[in-house]
Amino acid sequence: MKIGILTFHREINDGSVLQAFCLQQFLSEQLPGDHIEIIDYMPQHVRRKRRWFRLAKRPPFYAFNRSKYYKKKSLDAILKQKLKLSNPLKLSDDCQEALQALEAKGYDAIIVGSDTVWDTRPNAGAPQAPNLFFLPGMNAAKKIAFAASMDKGGPRHVSRPVWQELIQYMNNFDYISVRDQATLQYLKDSGIKEERLNFMPDPTLLYDFSDIAAPPAEFAAKAEKLAGVAVSSHKLKQEATAQLISQGYTVINLLGAAIDTQIETNPTWTYGQRLGVYASLSYMVTDRFHGSILTLKQTDSPVMLVEPDYFYPEKNSKGRDLFNRLGLGAMVWRYESEKPAPDDLIESFREQSIKIDWSDKSAQKSLALYARRKMAEIKSILHPRAGS
Repeated sequence: MKIGILTFHREINDGSVLQAFCLQQFLSEQLPGDHIEIIDYMPQHVRRKRRWFRLAKRPPFYAFNRSKYYKKKSLDAILKQKLKLSNPLKLSDDCQEALQALEAKGYDAIIVGSDTVWDTRPNAGAPQAPNLFFLPGMNAAKKIAFAASMDKGGPRHVSRPVWQELIQYMNNFDYISVRDQATLQYLKDSGIKEERLNFMPDPTLLYDFSDIAAPPAEFAAKAEKLAGVAVSSHKLKQEATAQLISQGYTVINLLGAAIDTQIETNPTWTYGQRLGVYASLSYMVTDRFHGSILTLKQTDSPVMLVEPDYFYPEKNSKGRDLFNRLGLGAMVWRYESEKPAPDDLIESFREQSIKIDWSDKSAQKSLALYARRKMAEIKSILHPRAGS
């Protein structure tokens, strides 16, 4: 059987590439007799986001983004080395054009996911919905949603007619699995029968990616008190870093521009080195979903998950959902951006973290076992005779 994976593998984002790699490896293990490849779909929307320069008003009339250039270069290298890609589909953002090109590939099944492939926001990872990730009108192949997510999207970001159209497309999938409760609830509330909806963990929890993660030489040995900070708010970055330093930590910045009191990452690090640096952390403060997983899987160190109110008006982030499933709900902090962080924020969460056995990976293993049981249901759809 020829199976194509439709996902966000071309984003300039380490987590997006990691989930694509882990999903392909997991499916290849579970479906050893099938041909599985990543559909190398690159609409204009994606190609614009991958530019490492921008136009400027003065000579030489463009600005070079050094960090983005090296990051893109390293991600393209890992895609070439480790992922099995189809021939490129470099298209416009037009959904019907993309659908025709996809049907011409002759896939027997298309697996959509994981990642935020069903995000409905206009600035999300895919073209404006409805887009190819909903496979509208696709009848030539079996359609499987694997750990799909709407993340910060949902019905409030599109008109009611468009939302109803999307629900119809998603309901036409042969199998629907999502990675967070918020997405599941959106679909259930919109009329998709509950028995059709399944939870599926993110594939980065299902595959051991240690074969591609290698700490940079300067962080090869775990530092005694190295804390990572990866938060989108500059104000919180300053507040959390100051508190960590007062607790005796050296702080490395793992998202956006570093501030003066932080260690910077090296923009020339390879992809594997960027993943591997998390293994050196003794504490992590992050609002990143995959950043938390990178730390939880590679260390026994505490992770404090930040849930910003400007991303999640409701307390329903995919990170919160994951931490609740792992029994780590007490390590989720709701960040109200209009308020200053409490002076004892880091100290209070450090005290809370002492109550947790961070070396106990049984919850992660339970999720992986659960996924394998769910995979048996997917196999029965892809290979009904073998499953009977």
